Amino acid sequence: MQINNLLIFDIKGKFGHFKKFYSNSSSLTYYFPPKTTILGMIASILELPRDSYSELFKKENCLISLSIKTPLKKNIQCMNYENWKDNKSTYTQVRLEVLSAINKKQLRYRIYLWHKDLEMLKNLKNKLISSDNGYGVYLGQRQFIAKTCFIDLISSDNIVLNENSNKINSVTPLKNIVGLPIMSEEKEYVRSRMPVLLNNDRELLLSQEFLSEIKSSIIEGEIRDTYTIKYLENRKVIKEDIVLY
Repeated sequence: MQINNLLIFDIKGKFGHFKKFYSNSSSLTYYFPPKTTILGMIASILELPRDSYSELFKKENCLISLSIKTPLKKNIQCMNYENWKDNKSTYTQVRLEVLSAINKKQLRYRIYLWHKDLEMLKNLKNKLISSDNGYGVYLGQRQFIAKTCFIDLISSDNIVLNENSNKINSVTPLKNIVGLPIMSEEKEYVRSRMPVLLNNDRELLLSQEFLSEIKSSIIEGEIRDTYTIKYLENRKVIKEDIVLY
């Protein structure tokens, strides 16, 4: 599918938790936000009504990609959750898996967004430039406050559809990889089943297997249906291959 525009921006914060939809009371986290979470962040910035945007962001209208820009690690923390009942307060201790960046850096994810409504993208661009995050952006939970940073809005002149690439800078659905990725000691691949589609009642309609690389963010191998993009970051030309999903 040829696309004619792509909005690029970063989401960053100190900690994050993106709960695996199949985990129990011991909350486990993905290494990066699922598509459903990213679309929720975008809806929050645009100040769209809660649970009203599934039609706006359905696949024929909208595609995204994500690149992990900092090496990641997980730690288990114990959280005390307060419960009020009959004017009495009780506490429940829950083990929570928390994401952070290696070397005390901030977590940073680069989001690539295509939408057929260019005016909506321009509105989102203006809000990002002015640091107006609408209802607020969080890395999975409200205590993990995030910041956003506009990078670029590019047109079709800087977007090329490829049949195959031998490396990509983004996460990818597993179905796009032919065979096995190239392994090395410098790489750490993670395979995850993640939600990609919810209805307005937040019921899961579709999940998908994804592959990510959490040290360098680069996946090597034979990857199908990729896009080569060029954009400016701090006046420097960046060239990347990504998979949109």
